[in-house]
Amino acid sequence: FPFIPFAVVLNATFSGKIENKYGSAIILAIVLIALSWVVIARIVRGKVLQEKENEYFLAAQSIGTPVYKILLKHLLPNILSVIIVQATLVFAVQIVAEAGLSFLGFG
Repeated sequence: FPFIPFAVVLNATFSGKIENKYGSAIILAIVLIALSWVVIARIVRGKVLQEKENEYFLAAQSIGTPVYKILLKHLLPNILSVIIVQATLVFAVQIVAEAGLSFLGFG
């Protein structure tokens, strides 16, 4: 789906649900988050699948290291840079999208 029309429809659908001073801003933030997490998830998934094929990951699995230790000590440090870069780029896009939606009257 195109981003802006889908955000307008979702924002108009849920705009009457919260009745307070910041209700429309909260709904707009939730809509933008719901529409943008997929990009980061797809890229992070690709990086995780790539890192799982490395020797150190397979060696940690073969000696019986618990999954949470493998994730925290081997996988997370290697994909953290990708997460930070993508989150920064998505944050900039969300600022522009919010400005556009505010210009249209949905902010």
